[in-house]
Amino acid sequence: MYETQERGLSDPEKLLIIAVCLGILAVTILVTVCVVTPVCWIYACIHGKNNKDQKKQQDSEEKEEITCFKLIMVPHYGSQNGRSSDDELLGLGSKKYTEKSTYSSMSTSSRGDDTLSFYSKCSSDISVANRNVDNTCGQVSLSVTYRERENETTGQLIIYLKEAQALPPRLYGGIIDPYLVVQLFENRGRKRSKRGFFVPIFEYRTSTKRKSQHPLFEETVVVTIPKAKLEDSIVKIAVFDDEKIMNDTNLGEISVPIGNLHLADHSGEQIHVLDLLEPQQGNGEILFGLSFLPTVERLTFTIVKGNNLRVVSDSMENFAPYIRILLFHNGKLYKKRKTTCRYGSDCPSYNESLTFDLPSSEIENVMFVLIVTHRKITSSRETSSRLTDFNREHHVGKVVIGPRASGSAFCHWLAMKQSLRKQVTQWHTLN
Repeated sequence: MYETQERGLSDPEKLLIIAVCLGILAVTILVTVCVVTPVCWIYACIHGKNNKDQKKQQDSEEKEEITCFKLIMVPHYGSQNGRSSDDELLGLGSKKYTEKSTYSSMSTSSRGDDTLSFYSKCSSDISVANRNVDNTCGQVSLSVTYRERENETTGQLIIYLKEAQALPPRLYGGIIDPYLVVQLFENRGRKRSKRGFFVPIFEYRTSTKRKSQHPLFEETVVVTIPKAKLEDSIVKIAVFDDEKIMNDTNLGEISVPIGNLHLADHSGEQIHVLDLLEPQQGNGEILFGLSFLPTVERLTFTIVKGNNLRVVSDSMENFAPYIRILLFHNGKLYKKRKTTCRYGSDCPSYNESLTFDLPSSEIENVMFVLIVTHRKITSSRETSSRLTDFNREHHVGKVVIGPRASGSAFCHWLAMKQSLRKQVTQWHTLN
C-alpha cells in the first residue's frame, strides 16, 4: 500500500493562474467598453460597416430617383455649319417638322462631346400628352406701291406699314412692346449662276409701341430700286417684342415676293393683310433637365450643354456664353440663377445644377426663362463707365418654359410634372 502525499501549488503556478484570470478580466472589460463607447477602433469597425451598408442603400435609392428619360431632339432648321439657306432665311418653301427623333447616344460625331453618354444608359419612356396650342402669330397690314420716274429706269418702292393685329402675349406674363423690321432682298442668282441667292439691300425698323397686342404704326418706307429688279425681289416683315432684360423676341415673320403684292403705279393704295408665320430660329440649342421634389418643394434645372450657339462676339476665342434662369411669378421677376462662363466654344458643356424653392401650390403660377448670354470682356475704362455685361446685343437666345409655354417646352414641363422625383432631359431650340 502506497501512501499518497499531498503536494501544494508552487509559487510560479500560482502567479500563472492569477495572470490568466487578470487577462480574461481585462479582455472582457475592453470588449465591453469598445462596444458601448465610440472611442475604440473596434467600435468604428463594427459601426463603420453598418454605415457603409446604409450609404450603399441611399446611393441606390438616389440613383433610382434620378433616372433619366430618353432625350427628345428638336430638329435643326439650319445647316450644320450654322448658316441657313436662302429659302430658310426668307421663310420660303421651308418644311414643317412634325417628326420627333429619340436621342439615343451622345457621340462625338453627333454633338461634339462623348463625356455625356450616361444619359442614354438608364432611360425609360413616358407618355406625354401634347397640348393643342394656337400656332397663330398674328397679322400685319400693309400696302405696296411703285412710282416710276419719267425718262428714268429707277423708281420708288413705297411700303406703307399700317398695323399689326392679334399678336401673341408674353409667355411669362405681361403685354408686349412690339415693333416691325422690314427687309428687302434682291435675287442675284442669275449673275452668280446660282438660284435663290438673295442679298439684303435695305432694312428699316419702326418705332416701338408700348403695351399693345394690336399696335398701329402708320409708317412709310421708301426704297429707290429699278423696276426690272422688282420681279425677283422679296420683302420680309418681322414683328419683335422689345424686352429689357433679355433679347428681343421674334413673334412672327412673313416673306412675300414683290410680284405677288399687285403693285399699283397710282396714288391709290391696296391694303394687304398677311398672316405671320412662326419664325425660323438660328440661335442654337441647349440641353437641360428638369426635376421636382414635392417633399422639399424644390425645382432643379440641370444645365448640360449647348450646341451651335450663335456667336455674338468678334471672335470665337472671346466668346464666353453662360446661362441665366429667371423665375417669374404672376408676371413679375422673382429670382435669378446663373451658371459659370465657358470660353472659346459654341458647343459649351456646363453640367451644373441650379435649384429654386417652389411651393407645390404655386407651380401653376410661375414661368421660367433660360437666357444664353455672352459675357463681354470689358476694359478698365469701360468698367469705370459702368457698362454692364447684359447689353441686348450680347444675348444669344432664350427658352421660355412653364405651364403656359408652347410646343416642346410645354411637353417638357408636363413630363416633369408626370414624373416627380425624376429628371427629364430634353433639347430646346433658342428663340
